[in-house]
Amino acid sequence: MGPPPVRAYLRRMVYAVLLVLLAWIGVAWARASLAPVSLVEAGYGHIERSVEAEAVLIRREEVVAAPFTGWTSYGVEEGEEVRAGAPVVELSNPRARAVTRLAAPVPGIVSYTVDGLEAVLVPEALKGLRGATLADLKERPAGSSKGQVRGGEPVFKVIDPSQVYFAIPVTGAEAEELPPRSAVRLRIATAGEREWDGLVERIGKSEADGRRLVVLSVPAAANEVALRRRVRATLVLEEAAGATVPVQVLLHRDEGWGLYLLRGNQARWHPVVVRISDGRTAALEGINPGALVVRRPQFVKEGQKIR
Repeated sequence: MGPPPVRAYLRRMVYAVLLVLLAWIGVAWARASLAPVSLVEAGYGHIERSVEAEAVLIRREEVVAAPFTGWTSYGVEEGEEVRAGAPVVELSNPRARAVTRLAAPVPGIVSYTVDGLEAVLVPEALKGLRGATLADLKERPAGSSKGQVRGGEPVFKVIDPSQVYFAIPVTGAEAEELPPRSAVRLRIATAGEREWDGLVERIGKSEADGRRLVVLSVPAAANEVALRRRVRATLVLEEAAGATVPVQVLLHRDEGWGLYLLRGNQARWHPVVVRISDGRTAALEGINPGALVVRRPQFVKEGQKIR
């Protein structure tokens, strides 16, 4: 007794679909293999893998408060560097017949923005710092705007720019590429894409979101960076410059990566070393810029003539 009519019909439909799919694949492969071999010229470029994230700046800051209520007269511009003892603000109260000059307690950069985190985000707090803690911290501007200030309120602060720490949350995989005490480059968008050499001081433990907090030290940040509490930063994990090709020209064999070069009028296999790839382009060792490379190597054989 044969299979039920419905089951036999379904089986025939499945076979028909498979045959159509196989035919389509065969036609596509035939078209690709018979198509003229196209070439691409190896270029020269710079490729990097990087992490972009918000960095929180940690540094030493000394806040100067008003000894009495009065009116302020500012003798130093925001971001200006001063020596210790240099007069910064004159505070006066005509009714009380009181006048005093507030001086910088330490050398550094003058800032009139006091955010309430000066005593919290200090170098001594780095050891126990967590990404979740930083995310919850909110700046709370203290003191009055330029003009009148009450006794006890902050008037200005002096920032030490000689040692600035950047706390940056990264993924666990990214953290593995940043061993402690390793050198790293840091790029800051708000500073015109300027770059600084930093040192990995600490890598925190994995947190609830799977991220880890990396702390970098920068010996001397620019004033416009040191003045900020948060900046958009790019952390360069890896970079290379040299001959570059699209990643689709590469093939991997047992002996490693390679590609087909045009030599004379034939395709010849050529091993290469992939230094870095961003997913679209790869920087290589083993070929020179200007070399002609087969664009679709999976359809080419060793020694195949190329028109």
